[in-house]
Amino acid sequence: VYTAFDENDRASRYFQNVIQEGVVTKSGVYSFAQAFNKRGFQDLTLKTYEEASEVHGISQFWTQLASLYRIGQNYKDLSGLGLEVLKQYPNQLNRVYGFFDIILENEEQATYLQKLCLTYIQKNPGREVYDELLLRIYTQQNKYSAAFRQVAAIDKRNNL
Repeated sequence: VYTAFDENDRASRYFQNVIQEGVVTKSGVYSFAQAFNKRGFQDLTLKTYEEASEVHGISQFWTQLASLYRIGQNYKDLSGLGLEVLKQYPNQLNRVYGFFDIILENEEQATYLQKLCLTYIQKNPGREVYDELLLRIYTQQNKYSAAFRQVAAIDKRNNL
């Protein structure tokens, strides 16, 4: 009703309250997110899943968030989300990499993802999943010398 009468501030406050109440249960998250999405409120759908991830953890909603980031062309958040997912669930590498295909089509976005991945490697040197991801990115982009340098760095780190 508020949006129909251009009372955007009131609508925003109301929707924020709805989201906060809706994310208490996982079923509430899905119900509210679907309702927002059905009515064309993509930003509220995204906000619902983001807040739900804070409450319930990233594992429950990361695929929905990744899809929304892709649709909204929010590739920086998609990159960060994917790397955070890999921090907790390294076995999800193939799925995360699948979401990154659209990022790798754009040189600027791919460079951002590479730099972010290098940052994660430096902060988490024992997490081999980031090395594997970076190697896949380099080889897909035919950056074989960069891939070779990364393998050499991995070998040096592992004292091989």
